[in-house]
Amino acid sequence: MSTEHYSTEDIERYLEGQMDTEEARLFQATIDQDQGLQSEVAAFNKLIHGLRLYGSELFHNKIVDWEKDWQVSATDDGELIEWYLSEQLGAGKAIVEDRIQKDEAFALEVAKQGRLNVGFEAMRSEQFVEQMDNWERKAEEGAIIKPLKTKASPLFTIRSIAAAILFLIVAGGVIYWYANVNYGQTALTSNLYQAPKSENTMGAGNESISSLSQSLEYSASLLEQKRYDESFLSFDQLLSQIQQQENLDDFNRIYFKESAEWYRLLAAQAMKTPPLELESEVKRIASTTGHSYQEEAIALQHKMQSFWYRLVN
Repeated sequence: MSTEHYSTEDIERYLEGQMDTEEARLFQATIDQDQGLQSEVAAFNKLIHGLRLYGSELFHNKIVDWEKDWQVSATDDGELIEWYLSEQLGAGKAIVEDRIQKDEAFALEVAKQGRLNVGFEAMRSEQFVEQMDNWERKAEEGAIIKPLKTKASPLFTIRSIAAAILFLIVAGGVIYWYANVNYGQTALTSNLYQAPKSENTMGAGNESISSLSQSLEYSASLLEQKRYDESFLSFDQLLSQIQQQENLDDFNRIYFKESAEWYRLLAAQAMKTPPLELESEVKRIASTTGHSYQEEAIALQHKMQSFWYRLVN
C-alpha cells in the first residue's frame, strides 16, 4: 500500500482486525516506515475506543459520578452563588465578595459555578450549534488522507481533526440523550405522573364531589395524552371550580386543591413556555408540610437542581 494514498476505512479495517494476514502485514510495514501514518493510526485507535467507552458501563458510572459531584456542589450557598453570578444581589454583592476573600472553600464554589454557567451558556448559543454543524459537515467530506510531509506539519490532518470533532459530537449526543430522557421537561412530567386516585375522596354520592372528581379525571386524561397546554388550563379551571364550592368539606377541598396544584405544575413543567414560575411553585409545594404531593415535589425540586436539568432546559 502506497504511503501516498490511504483512507480512514483502511485504518479502521486494520484496527478492527478485518484485513487478511497478508494485507495486515503490508499495512503494518507501512506504519513502521511512516511516522505520519503512525500518528493517524494512533489517533483513530483512540477514537474507536472512545466511542466504545460511551456505550459502556464505565460511562454510565461516570455519569453517576458527575451527578454526585454536582449534588455536592449544590449546597445551601448554591442559590446565593447563582444570584451573585447573575448580578441579582444589589447591595448584597459586596457581602458575598467579602466572603469570597475570606473563605477559600466558598471562593472555589463560586469559581466552579462560574465555569459551569459559562459552559451552559456556550452550549445554548447559536454560535456553538453552527460550529458543531460546520465541523460535522467537514467530517463527512472525502475519505482520503495524505500522510504528513514535514516535521513542521500539524500533528493530525484536517480529516483526523474532523473525525475527532465528530467523536465529540457523538459523545455530546449521548450525554444530551441521557439528560433529555431523564431530565428533559416532558420526561420529568411523564416520570413523575401517576393517575389521581378517586378513592381518596369521601362522600362520592355528593353532587359537588362527583363533579369535581369528573373534572380532575378529565384534566388528568389530557395530561396523559400529552396535551399539556389544555391540561394546564383545565386544572386552572378546576382550582376556580373548587373555590366556588362553598359547601365543600375541608377534607375534599384540600384533596382536590392539592391534586389540581400538583398536576397543573406537571403540565406547566412540560410546556415550552410555562405560564407560572416553576421553581417557586415547586419550592412552595415541597415546603408545605402535609401537602398530598410534598414528597413528589421534593423529588422534582431535586431533579431541577441537578447538572443534567440545567444542561437541557
